Amino acid sequence: MVAVLQSEERQADFVLPERVTLSVEAAASSEPLLVAASFHPTQIHALMPEWKALEKRCKRPVFFQSAAWVRHVIDLYGDNPDLGLLEAVVISVRAGGRLLAVWPLRRRRVLGASFLYDLSDPFSQYSELVISPEADPAAVIAALLEHVRALGDDGLILRKVRQDSPLAALDAHGAMARAADAAPFVDLTPYPTFDDFHKRIKPKTRKNIRNAKHRLERIGPLAHEQLTQKGQVAAALSESFNVRREWLDAQGLSSSAFSDPAFARLVDRLAADRGGDIEIVVMRLQAGERTAAIQWGFVLCGRYYAYIAARNPQFDAQSPGKIHLEYVIRCCHAAGIETVDMLAPAVPYKLTWATGSVPIADVVLPMTRRGRLMLGVWQQRLRPAAIALYRRLPLRIRQPIAKLANRTRAASYRPPTPR
Repeated sequence: MVAVLQSEERQADFVLPERVTLSVEAAASSEPLLVAASFHPTQIHALMPEWKALEKRCKRPVFFQSAAWVRHVIDLYGDNPDLGLLEAVVISVRAGGRLLAVWPLRRRRVLGASFLYDLSDPFSQYSELVISPEADPAAVIAALLEHVRALGDDGLILRKVRQDSPLAALDAHGAMARAADAAPFVDLTPYPTFDDFHKRIKPKTRKNIRNAKHRLERIGPLAHEQLTQKGQVAAALSESFNVRREWLDAQGLSSSAFSDPAFARLVDRLAADRGGDIEIVVMRLQAGERTAAIQWGFVLCGRYYAYIAARNPQFDAQSPGKIHLEYVIRCCHAAGIETVDMLAPAVPYKLTWATGSVPIADVVLPMTRRGRLMLGVWQQRLRPAAIALYRRLPLRIRQPIAKLANRTRAASYRPPTPR
């Protein structure tokens, strides 16, 4: 059985055809906005050529809502029925036959309620929609919400919504936002050379980084490389995945992504898809024969998304993460990348290099009485209080709890066999 939910497999309270279309008159145009929801993988795949063309016109950070990324996630669940069902709900907006927006969502059921999330949650780093620069964002959001409300779900739960996203306007429609963090970035466009960028860093900071490099060089000569061979990429992704999970355990932190068994297999698919439709960049910093730090991410439309970074904890005194980020930014500048998106959290080693940061928030929108009860009480009150209480626990108590949470559902990751 295909794990991606087929239209006929939907539960009785969500009996909808494979594609549902509503017509909403746009406030600023004589052309109506036609809104359609696609549920079946075949319908979603058929939309992707236009979807990719729309991405190229969209200047927003939409990698995690890109057609290629969504295809990987949908196919992951389709190829692995043991992961459970992925109830995809991909909503598109057209005017005069032109595709104006795509909003990929997924449905999850919690304690008898049904909520819509970003389609690749918890693996996505932003909740976003792909929208044409020619579209009226307010009209598109209003049309999308009218359609979403008609689907019958209890609410929307959108994690990591950027302050500059069109989705931030959901507060005008009754959404509740809780500040989560910020996403630091480096805008490289004003700097003709990397040295021009480097000069903007405070002299004292440059000196501290230089001294840290010297300390790291005592372990062995520093060498930075971008990995391209499939076997190297697979091994690096495996190493970074496991080191990152071990770091979470050591810090007494749990992660909804790392505790999900689908995440390891998603990483596996990405490593096996070298040369495919997702551009993956994998970089490694060596100190002699030993790995000091690894970072890998994705490139789309001139923007690098720093997805997973891991450092050797034995070298923490030498700040390998901060040192490696300098090499990463240098590589991105040499490749003509305009923006290095370091994603949340806004931790000090990222802020050392950042030219700015964008606040992000978790946004919830109740759409039924049950949704208001669950989101207003649990999502906005009890959950944040529980997290704050957990973080006040001593590390010796948090560590075994986090280790259990990060491994109860997740299978251990093994690198894919190079092909």
